[in-house]
Amino acid sequence: MVKSEITGWIFLVLSAAALLSTLIFALGYRKRERAERVTSSMVVFTGGVFLATLLVFIPIYYLSYDFGDGAAILRPLLIAVHNSMRVFILDGEFDIIRDAVSGCSVPFRVIFSLYCAALYVTAPVLTFGNVLSLFQNFRSEMRFTLCQNRPIYIMSALNERSVTLSKSILEKFGDKRPVIVFTDVFEKNEEEEYELLLEARNLNAICLKKDAAHLNIKNKKCDVEMFLIGDDETENVSQAARITETLDAYGKKENVKVFVFATSTGSRYTIDSLDYPSLLSKAAKDHFDNGTFKLRRVDEVQNLVWNTVPEMEIMKLAESGVISVMIAGMGSYGMEFLKTLVWYCQLDGCRLEFNLFDKSHMEAGRPGNALEAMLHRQCPELIEKNPRNIDGDANYDIRCFDNVDFELDTFANMLLGDGEEAERLRRTSIVIVALGDDDQNIETAVYLRSLFDRVNKVVAGTEIKPEQERPSIFSVVYNEKKSGEVNGKAGRAALRDHKGVPYNINFIGSVSEQFSYGNIYDSDLEQSAFHHHISWSEVNKRAYEEMQADGGYSQEDMDNFSYYLKTPEDELKQRTSYERYEYFRHSSIAKEMHQRLKATSKDMTAKTTCLNGGHSQLCECENCVRRKKMEHNRWNAYMRSVGYSYGAKRSDRARLHIDLKNWSELSRWDRAKD
Repeated sequence: MVKSEITGWIFLVLSAAALLSTLIFALGYRKRERAERVTSSMVVFTGGVFLATLLVFIPIYYLSYDFGDGAAILRPLLIAVHNSMRVFILDGEFDIIRDAVSGCSVPFRVIFSLYCAALYVTAPVLTFGNVLSLFQNFRSEMRFTLCQNRPIYIMSALNERSVTLSKSILEKFGDKRPVIVFTDVFEKNEEEEYELLLEARNLNAICLKKDAAHLNIKNKKCDVEMFLIGDDETENVSQAARITETLDAYGKKENVKVFVFATSTGSRYTIDSLDYPSLLSKAAKDHFDNGTFKLRRVDEVQNLVWNTVPEMEIMKLAESGVISVMIAGMGSYGMEFLKTLVWYCQLDGCRLEFNLFDKSHMEAGRPGNALEAMLHRQCPELIEKNPRNIDGDANYDIRCFDNVDFELDTFANMLLGDGEEAERLRRTSIVIVALGDDDQNIETAVYLRSLFDRVNKVVAGTEIKPEQERPSIFSVVYNEKKSGEVNGKAGRAALRDHKGVPYNINFIGSVSEQFSYGNIYDSDLEQSAFHHHISWSEVNKRAYEEMQADGGYSQEDMDNFSYYLKTPEDELKQRTSYERYEYFRHSSIAKEMHQRLKATSKDMTAKTTCLNGGHSQLCECENCVRRKKMEHNRWNAYMRSVGYSYGAKRSDRARLHIDLKNWSELSRWDRAKD
């Protein structure tokens, strides 16, 4: 029997306060970033229930059990702890509670006993939940440990993007029976989290609580690909650093690829600066075949653009002699489309125009065009040398239309009006809508189609001719439910008006498109780009040999080429640079993409056939010069798009390059490199 009912009330209030405080803390704790948590919210709440149970036992054993000896302070506390533990394993006896409150007032007896009964039920349930959680994690750990012969694809987080990517992997490599692993997975009650967990289980994926950087992949004999795809870009980059450091120290040099999802420029510098010499040297010696270690930053925006541009039928559009691109919205997608198309569309005999629209506003007190100022900040020489339509240099004509809101009639007045500006806009071949909102992009794409139909004089009930279907419209829409599912059923013709006439709008940027495995990694394209990268030293070597055999060259000419000749050690460093630095990979991939574009035209192939029967490095016949000049024009546009300008001396930190000039100003050996 409790000797002091007041004491009982005090401890009852303390117990309830501890229980409520812990519950509130656990609910807030579960919302923290994973890196800030050391355990699960269930464990935190279990600790609170244990403390609450202990607080109701303390007054019982201190006031009801008097052994009459010197251990009266410590022993009741230990007995209270012991009985609290018994409650959690379904061994608690409620007789202790009943006897303790039997002589107390009715209100206290009822409240105290009901409260204790609730604890007696809650505690075993939490025990069962924690044990089940431990068992499930143990089972997942065992599955991961025993997996040795099947390729493993590890996702650093469980989210919509990683689930979509996992489905794409299973579709692409289903015959190899790949194993999907999600890390940092904690069960939550939120509907979205629960649905993601169900999808992971439907994929028969392994779900682990461990951080991806702490997984033991060193002893795996199978192919391992890790996708650091969490919502926190900083954590993705730090995970990549830890994983790379561990693998380099251990010497795990084969069959590992690490993909880091990070769009910021700063993350590129960080990843480029990681030091993993043993992994790089092994990969370089093996010519970077698909079985060697690879570390890649995945820029979702650039990936989408670089995978979309080859589908735009540029060669077909170039037949008219003009490619005119309109971009509505100069955010990340619009800017990347400009930077890519300005070098991708460098074709012989074809004029290239850009009409850029944005709703940006210059700060008060700063006159000028805000859009043009933003472009000059990122690509100074692209704007300074605009327009550029002279022989021997990149061809482009960029015009910025600032403060144009497509929710108003501003653009319609420009397009349907008179004068040079209207004529320029009516030449549009491609429209890209990237205003930053799915609904607005869909509505604007439909609106623009209707405006261009007026220009093209499309009549209801008649067959729409190809020339009346111009321009091709591409609209960025992320939400699958708004475009992906519909677009997947009927392609461009999915979206129709009330008469059943398709709008023929290309929806791009859906989650399934952006996070498909093929869009993230193309091994064939990378390998072709690698051969372009290492060809620079081979080009110089062949040209030097030609100069020696031909004779008649000054010692200065010979020295210019011998400067570029590589020793075996230098060549190995050059190969290593391709793997380590994103700049070399992207510039080489860009060259390969442009060559594939030109290869789609029989006319272009015929024009580049050498009249002398071979492609000598120093050959200056008409067709070889045409081919080299076109490549130099593309390279000029590419270098300007990534921020380079001409400089009398090359300085990469200053983004200056000595060869960024007109073809006619290049020396013979510099032309040979093109």
